Amino acid sequence: MKISYMAKAIAPDAPFRIIGIRPGEKIHETLISELESVRTKRLSDRYVILPDQPWWTQEQYAGDAMVPEGWSYTSDKNDWMISPLELAKLLKEDE
Repeated sequence: MKISYMAKAIAPDAPFRIIGIRPGEKIHETLISELESVRTKRLSDRYVILPDQPWWTQEQYAGDAMVPEGWSYTSDKNDWMISPLELAKLLKEDE
């Protein structure tokens, strides 16, 4: 989510200005890397990265599908971004 969207949803009348990228600032976050894809299963509402340990069994997740090898989950591939209005509505529901 863009931080400007969050600011508008939380305080729509508050002034703010965009100052640009700062030295060392990350633009995107990697939540699941390509290396972790070989151990990642997609459930209906989340991903599970399985431990890389010989004692670990996958029985609990036996019916769930593995993500494709080389797949990654990063913030620049976000396909569920919501608008400031939608976020404000969600925040009101949680009050």
